[in-house]
Amino acid sequence: MARRKSEIEIQYTATNADFNASIKDMNDEIKTLNKTFNLQKEQMGDSATEADKLAAKIENLRDKHIVAEQKVEKMREALENSERVMGKNSTEAKKWADRLLDAETAQAKLKNEIGRAEQKMADFNAEIKEMDDSKAPKNLLDDFKQMGEKSQDALDNVGAMGGSFKGILTGGAIGGIIS
Repeated sequence: MARRKSEIEIQYTATNADFNASIKDMNDEIKTLNKTFNLQKEQMGDSATEADKLAAKIENLRDKHIVAEQKVEKMREALENSERVMGKNSTEAKKWADRLLDAETAQAKLKNEIGRAEQKMADFNAEIKEMDDSKAPKNLLDDFKQMGEKSQDALDNVGAMGGSFKGILTGGAIGGIIS
C-alpha cells in the first residue's frame, strides 16, 4: 500500500524545493564569479602589476563572500523551516543543519582568505610607501653629484698639471729644444 503524503509533507516539499532552487542559483552565481575572475586573470596576463592582480583577487573574494552570506542565510531559513514543519530531530532538519555547517565553513574560509589577501595588499602598499619615503633615490642622486664634482676636480687638476707640464717643457732646461 502506498502511503499518502500528508498536507504538511507536501507543503514542506514545495518549500524545500524553493530553498534548493535559491541555493542552486547562488552556487551558479559563484561559478560565474570564478569564471569571470579566471578570464580577468588571463586578460591581465603578465602586463598587470602584482597590486592589480591582488586587487582583482580581493574584489572576487568579496563578491563570493557576499553570495556565501546569502547562502548561509537561506540555509538557516531552510533549517528553521524544516525544524518547524518536520521537527527538530527529523532527518530533514539534520540534513539542513549539516548543509548549514558546510556553508558557514565555506563562508569562514572566504573571510580568512580575504583577510590574508588584504594583509598582503597592506604589506605591499607599506613596502611601496617605504620605498617612496626612503632616502635611497636622493642618496643615489647625491652620490652621482659627488662623483661628478670629483670628476670635474680631477679634470681641473689634469688641466692644471698640463699647464704646469707645458711650462716646464717650454721654459725650463728643455725649453730651448722644444720651442
